[in-house]
Amino acid sequence: MSWDGVALGTQWAVEGMAIASPPTIVGSSMDANNTGWVEYLTYYDGGTFWLSKDGPWGDGYSDLIGDVENYSVTIRVTYVMGNHVARPATSTSPASSGPARRATAASSSSPSPTPWGT
Repeated sequence: MSWDGVALGTQWAVEGMAIASPPTIVGSSMDANNTGWVEYLTYYDGGTFWLSKDGPWGDGYSDLIGDVENYSVTIRVTYVMGNHVARPATSTSPASSGPARRATAASSSSPSPTPWGT
């Protein structure tokens, strides 16, 4: 991943998480025509993160590496007449341990749930 969108895959990574529980609906604006958005929350366990030593968080000498204890992803999916039309970037909040506790945000993909649940 890339914090600035320029050098994708060269600045940071979060990987190896496992879904701890199925996504749950935390908000919705669906109308009678099945048009609107549904917001899902998914919890993950485990994994690792890596931040390049050359990123704005680095010192130029050592990459920052650590374990992810837990991770949550919130995603808002837009539907028109019941059809999935948009899924924007996710917002995430990892909890980390290890020498690099400065990692505070990352992105991840989430399953494409339907408006009716998982």
